[in-house]
Amino acid sequence: MAKTERTPGGPRGFTIPELLVSITIAALVMVSVFGTLYYTVAARDTVHNLAEAYNAGPAILDRIEQDLKPLWTYDLAGGRIYLGRDLSMAGAEADAIDFVSSVPSSTLVLGERRVRSRLCEVGYHLRANPANPDFLELWRREDFFVDDEPFVGGTFELVYDRVRFFNVTYYDRIGTDAEPLEEWATEATGTFPRLIRFELAIETQPRVDRGEFTGGGLNAPRVMEFRRTILPPADWNRMLAGRLRPKIPVPPNSGGQGLASAGGSQGMPGGGTMRGGGRTGFSAGGGQPRPSASAGSPGGGHGGPTGPTIPFPPLGGGGPPGGGFPIPH
Repeated sequence: MAKTERTPGGPRGFTIPELLVSITIAALVMVSVFGTLYYTVAARDTVHNLAEAYNAGPAILDRIEQDLKPLWTYDLAGGRIYLGRDLSMAGAEADAIDFVSSVPSSTLVLGERRVRSRLCEVGYHLRANPANPDFLELWRREDFFVDDEPFVGGTFELVYDRVRFFNVTYYDRIGTDAEPLEEWATEATGTFPRLIRFELAIETQPRVDRGEFTGGGLNAPRVMEFRRTILPPADWNRMLAGRLRPKIPVPPNSGGQGLASAGGSQGMPGGGTMRGGGRTGFSAGGGQPRPSASAGSPGGGHGGPTGPTIPFPPLGGGGPPGGGFPIPH
């Protein structure tokens, strides 16, 4: 039987040691590439989340301050303008605030045309985060119409979903000896606080399970706290004490014309008319004539600055002390 001889230049395969060395080198290269990519992505996420937190915290407080600054103090029954409640949820501060503001509404009402309300109810409330019990959600309440219950109703929109706590503190005076108050209601106190302090804590980024890096590495969750102090203007208390209400201005009498009864004449509410260049006034009930004032007396003729007025409460408020606040015509 003949033997086959192996030629020195013939084909040959890799040996097992050579395969093991090549696989080891490839694994080391893949590990280094994966580690570089991992830390790059983690650093990018950290920068993005920190930037988001630094922007989100002040932005939330800016929105609250923008809603609170144009606070409406005009013709609201019982002084029901602002209500701050001390609440807690899951062991964390979850205060709620509700007020009436002249900020334009964020929603539109569909009718003959889409319009925004220039006066609406606003509130900020928190609720538990259904996806993560470690966090709270901050919601903004808005009611397009101001009704007899200005602190309830309306629609809610989510502001931020990773809130750790939201605390509001009130002070009735400014100074080192001022006592902090946890709640405030203008209906009960008859005044506004002299200082309001907001404290907000939010999570800088979502909780991500990255193994050993979750405890204190680049992607460890961090809590950032933000504070904002608002000083309500002193004019708010003066307007609240005055209970200002709008009035319909009435032209002063000048031509000797009497007042017609309500509904008896055309052209003016309450039956007042204008004839022959003379001015006539009118009252809410009509039917009773008023004596004409002379042209030179205050409030009479064409030169008088003011005249009789008619109460007109568009929001259902009570009457102000001393007959109201007339608006010059």
